[in-house]
Amino acid sequence: MFLASRSHFQALSKSGVASAVGVWMKALRLVITHWNCLHLPSRVHLLASFLAQKCPDIVLLNELKIDLSEANIYLDFHNYQFITKPHNKYGGGVAILIKEGIEFIQDFSYEEFNSELLCIKMNLGKNSELF
Repeated sequence: MFLASRSHFQALSKSGVASAVGVWMKALRLVITHWNCLHLPSRVHLLASFLAQKCPDIVLLNELKIDLSEANIYLDFHNYQFITKPHNKYGGGVAILIKEGIEFIQDFSYEEFNSELLCIKMNLGKNSELF
């Protein structure tokens, strides 16, 4: 496993992305990024810029502070699909952006925990070993 370089991480931090981890897998080179965005509407331009420049495969977002109708506005990015569990009176909301072309299904088997939790299952193709 390879983690993002220190300079890469510092550049992301300076641009407003709180944390980023790049994971490269044998044949896939899958890049997964996480960001605690603390109110997406006020930082959506940073996310749009990051997506355009770095093109991560999967982006995990938390503390969106948006409702379902706003999600269709603020999470609509070119070349990305999204799933979300929007803000409610108990939490800030979470979302996953998945680059188009990645096969996935949303896994609802964790709903029993009644929390801000999203899960996807991805098709990794012939090479199903992660490491």
